[in-house]
Amino acid sequence: MVSAYKSRSSGEIFRYNWVESHARAIDFVHSEEQANGIAAQPDYKYVHCYGNVILNTSLAGRFAPTAIHLGGDNGGEDGYDGNGQHFDKLVSPGSLNTTPSQLIYREQMYFYNNTFISIGDGSAYSALYTFDLSLAGGNVGVNGYVHPRTRVDAWNNVFYNDKISSVTWVEACGNVNLHGNNYVSGTIGDSISSRPDWVSIVKNGTLVTGDAGFTSISAFNFKPTATSVLLDKSSTPTNLPSTFGNYPVQFQPRIRSNGMVARTASGALDLGTFEIEDSTVPAVTTLPSISGSSVIGSTLTASPGVWTNSPSYTFQWMRNGVTIANATSNTYTTSSEDNSTNISVQVTATANGKTSVAVSSSMFVGVSSAPAPSPAPSPSPSPSPSPAPSTPVTTTGVTVKVVGIPNVGEKVYASLGNPQNQQFSNISYKWKLDGVDIAGATDIAYSIKSSDDWEILS
Repeated sequence: MVSAYKSRSSGEIFRYNWVESHARAIDFVHSEEQANGIAAQPDYKYVHCYGNVILNTSLAGRFAPTAIHLGGDNGGEDGYDGNGQHFDKLVSPGSLNTTPSQLIYREQMYFYNNTFISIGDGSAYSALYTFDLSLAGGNVGVNGYVHPRTRVDAWNNVFYNDKISSVTWVEACGNVNLHGNNYVSGTIGDSISSRPDWVSIVKNGTLVTGDAGFTSISAFNFKPTATSVLLDKSSTPTNLPSTFGNYPVQFQPRIRSNGMVARTASGALDLGTFEIEDSTVPAVTTLPSISGSSVIGSTLTASPGVWTNSPSYTFQWMRNGVTIANATSNTYTTSSEDNSTNISVQVTATANGKTSVAVSSSMFVGVSSAPAPSPAPSPSPSPSPSPAPSTPVTTTGVTVKVVGIPNVGEKVYASLGNPQNQQFSNISYKWKLDGVDIAGATDIAYSIKSSDDWEILS
């Protein structure tokens, strides 16, 4: 059997999927061809996993005791070295060496607003390990790199288990940090490890219990009903990386089908993947958007999107996902504080005495308009050929980088790196795919199209 989803990529964003388990449900492991540079990417070790349904039952697919795996593989899982450290051996199949040549593993997963359903069949399996994490920490890898303990940060999730006699957060090792609110349907132990020093389970928030109030478990409809304890309990942990402004929960998957629909909330989001359905609540059908220039000092304008029930709107601008004080108009003028940040807008729609919230995609801002150089005195006339030859402009230390979220439908921007603070005017842009000019793509920004997928953009 194979995993329903297995990945060896870098900087992964896994969202809005319906996954039915096999050998595993989701399997985030190391890159095998690390010499090619994937493991050297600054975001290689991190996974963002949110807005998914993970269905772990033989009633649909196969029940897997270790359905969610993070770290590395290739044999020797749950091995031990001579110093009592837990690790994956990463050697040829069948080898029992205790001093393997270890690769760089995936190290940390941000796991939020997921619904993880595990239902046993009462006979084949009696145990579930919520997260199967690879390393206890302290393992020395290539070039002397010391691996930290494999880690999951989890908030706003639903962990529902039924007909399973024993459930733990991890199997043999790893670190799970539970933030804010997470729903659990029963008791979850720390691990089955005989070495508690290999395990750290940190409960910074609240484990919500009670009736999840799903619409229909037998029909795999895990949307909450009016009596559910999941309603309006999502929150945002503090001290998240600034990049979390790029990853708001905006959609939810369809039930056992392809595609997704916009997710809007009356108040805070509900725990898990789905929102309660209420026809009187305004629901977004086209998400809010931002128009305007990314140049600092420009005015951005918010469109509220399209909603049901003809609501009224209020606006809140955000910088890297954090609200900006007093920025509550439908327009916002960027300032120096916004340089090299992601700006988005949150729209609150109100109708029938009920409110819903939706957030736009973010716009990267941080390209300042360069002032025109002061006029230089004209030199004394001197003989020159007619017509005078054009003189190329020479710059030093200037680089151009593509910044933004490289996903289909998102905008990316050309950012000018200029460490010597040279002044330029009449800057022009030309976007290319695989080195070939893109017709009409001459602005500072470029919207990625579906036809651009898997091409090299510059």
